[in-house]
Amino acid sequence: MWGCSLWSVEDRLPAQEHPSFRWPLNRSAILWRYMGLDKLVWALDNRALFFCRSDKFEDPSEGFFTRANALAEDHFVSYQMRNGGFGAPERTSAESLRQGYRMMLSVAQQDRTNTFVSCWHMNENESDAMWNRYAPTPDSISVQTSFAKLQQLLPDQCYLGGINYIDFDTELIDLTNSLNAIVHKERKYAGEREIRAVVWGRAAAGNFPAIGENGIAVPVDLNALVEKVYLHPLANPSCRQRVANLLDRYGLISKEVSP
Repeated sequence: MWGCSLWSVEDRLPAQEHPSFRWPLNRSAILWRYMGLDKLVWALDNRALFFCRSDKFEDPSEGFFTRANALAEDHFVSYQMRNGGFGAPERTSAESLRQGYRMMLSVAQQDRTNTFVSCWHMNENESDAMWNRYAPTPDSISVQTSFAKLQQLLPDQCYLGGINYIDFDTELIDLTNSLNAIVHKERKYAGEREIRAVVWGRAAAGNFPAIGENGIAVPVDLNALVEKVYLHPLANPSCRQRVANLLDRYGLISKEVSP
């Protein structure tokens, strides 16, 4: 679980800093990326990480406000009326506040097409659940790195941090900060212990090659990023040889292949 003892709001490293993104207290925390072998080939060919556009994920609530947010207009208006209005003069009308709230919901929805994400799993060990969900076939692999390495090697247009897992039926996301939606997910995904790298906004995304309508390619030094490559638990000897050949071809021959 993401407990308070795991995270520090203060004393962050200087790069890619944003108050919406929580960083682990242990900057050397181990990260994993589970994928099919074809995705490793793509990354090696492009010398990049694929960042998926947030509205292209299977989860329809990805990068979105909660169901509680959608029903909270009356609460928002009454609160702001009692407290002087949301960024407006004291006598702001209720109708103006309603329009402002609806605009925030609309902006949050539109932002999904300009938000791009690379997902990583934080864990000291391999995870059967992650293999089963994201790399179920025997020719799959997982690459291992650390939070510190990922943070250091990503370009400065990226944000990086851990996900907040909440109840979308009862809890609200603060929509006054446009990045808050992309760092919240439904509580049922808490076992993923996700560290998320994000490129947000059309201007930032324009710095990177588009991969059709599905995402962008963010360049990274894979030789420096990848510490180990793990084979699927059911991988056969030919898969091990294929992975070894790939690493050799792309200059990553020194990387350990496990098991």
